[in-house]
Amino acid sequence: MESVVLDKEPLGEMDARVFLYSDFLGKVSAKIRSARRIISKLNPHLEPLNLARVRLIEKNTFQVADALKFGSLPQENFKILRLINSMVQDNHADEELWKLIKSGNLSVKKVLTVLGFDASYSFCGVCEVKNPEFFYITDHLFYCRSCAPANLNPDEFVAIND
Repeated sequence: MESVVLDKEPLGEMDARVFLYSDFLGKVSAKIRSARRIISKLNPHLEPLNLARVRLIEKNTFQVADALKFGSLPQENFKILRLINSMVQDNHADEELWKLIKSGNLSVKKVLTVLGFDASYSFCGVCEVKNPEFFYITDHLFYCRSCAPANLNPDEFVAIND
C-alpha cells in the first residue's frame, strides 16, 4: 500500500515502531524488526517524510514485511506530519486527508480544517478573541499570542499561519 511515514520511534533494543498514513487503512502503527541495525534494509525507506510502498503483516499488531521509498515530502512538513500523527486515531481512513498529504501542499491551517478544527471559525480558548495564532495539540484548544501558556514544550503547539 502507498503510505507516508509520519514518525518513527525506537522499540526495544534493535526494533522500531513506525507510524504510517495510507489511503486504505488511515493511520497505522507497525513494528520494524531489527530496524536499528546498521545493515537494516527497511530502515532507510521508513524515515519520516518519506512516501513509501509498504507491505504489512498482521500478527496481533502490524509488522512491516518490506518497504520501498518512492518519494518524499519537503522538510518543512515535519511538524505537520507530527500533528497528524498525534491527532488522528489508528485505523480510520480519511480520503480528504490522504489527498491533502499526497498533494504535498500541506499547511497547519489546511490540516486542522480537514480534521474538524477550522481556524477561520475559531476563538482563543481563554479570552475568546477571534483569529487565534496557536493550536495546542495536547488540549485541542486555540490560543492568541497573549493567552498562550509560556512554559509549554514547542512540540505541544503549532502556529496556525506557518
